[in-house]
Amino acid sequence: MKKWLTAQDPARTVAELQTLIDQFRHIYNHQRPHRAISRQVPAQRWTDMAKTGPKDRPLDLTTQTTGDRTITANGILTFDAKRISVGTTHAGKTATVIANQTHAHIFIGTKLVRHIELQANTHAYPIYDRIGRPRKTQ
Repeated sequence: MKKWLTAQDPARTVAELQTLIDQFRHIYNHQRPHRAISRQVPAQRWTDMAKTGPKDRPLDLTTQTTGDRTITANGILTFDAKRISVGTTHAGKTATVIANQTHAHIFIGTKLVRHIELQANTHAYPIYDRIGRPRKTQ
């Protein structure tokens, strides 16, 4: 922003400066592609992002269950007869679980640490799809 402002005619008042900052913000969010988000503009990335619920109707909060659970030493919490692994780095911490019939979101503080799609006859949700240590990625 400093470079962009330097390239503009100097603002003579605070109102003119605010107008320049507003112009920069618009260019930054709506016109300038960003390398960190695959050459998209932030506004388009925001629009394309999955939202927390369907935009054509409000969320049905009556079907959600919530609760706080302490994570065991082996990194597992139990919620609604389901064993959900979140990792041993969270052992002893309190997690908040928000679930409905199809999804569960696990938060520690305000950070989402796990999101899972719930299956009808599944009661265990490991982090990895196989037993043992995770394979190193190349």
